[in-house]
Amino acid sequence: MKRLETTGLIIKKEKLASYETSVPFHELILEDLAPFPGYYDSFHVPPPEADLIPNHLFFVLRTFDFFNDAEFVRKTQRVRTTTGFDFDAAPGQLELFNEIHSCIRIRTGHLEWIPSMIESFKQEGIDFARYREVKPYQSLIRIKTYFSLKEVADGIYQHNYRPELNFLTIPYMPDWQTFEEITLLIRRNSGYQHYDAALASAYTHQGMMELVRIYDVSCTLDRLQDLQTRYHREIQRELNK
Repeated sequence: MKRLETTGLIIKKEKLASYETSVPFHELILEDLAPFPGYYDSFHVPPPEADLIPNHLFFVLRTFDFFNDAEFVRKTQRVRTTTGFDFDAAPGQLELFNEIHSCIRIRTGHLEWIPSMIESFKQEGIDFARYREVKPYQSLIRIKTYFSLKEVADGIYQHNYRPELNFLTIPYMPDWQTFEEITLLIRRNSGYQHYDAALASAYTHQGMMELVRIYDVSCTLDRLQDLQTRYHREIQRELNK
């Protein structure tokens, strides 16, 4: 079985707003109001209990070297050691007030950790943007991530630790607007609408592997193969225009 252990990029669009708590933060933190909207939000599927709390947060930064992966990993390791907290952190970029801002995507089920995490990241030189109220809005988000995947069929990969995440190889990466249009077309024509889709790229020895990330807690291999065929055909059609 082919395995893929590498780094790469996820591109997705989700609804964000300022994270509000009883004790206000001086830093700008955004909350993901509807993770995986194509699966939960669009079809009114109730999210699992673990998703009822905002466990995807974005620390918005003033300045940050988005491309310096090694230094970010070192800083995050030191924050974990200092705080004793086990959390997931990834560098990224998001749209806010018609500008691109660097951010740190935090995934944790322990929101009480956030103040200590912020202080520890500050000690590592991370420069946070100041708080301002952000009403709910749609943002295109780019997150650098680590892929741990296994190939379950030709050109179809499943996440080793999160089996609800599957990845379909595609011939090239379209722009986001084109990808949204293709996804809408596939939903209408396939009769299979119960999934969330995002773009992804993974580094390999041969170059970049372009992917569609599918989120569905009960997706079958037959459905994944059908989706791969449809995405491949529609994206190739765009490439040939």
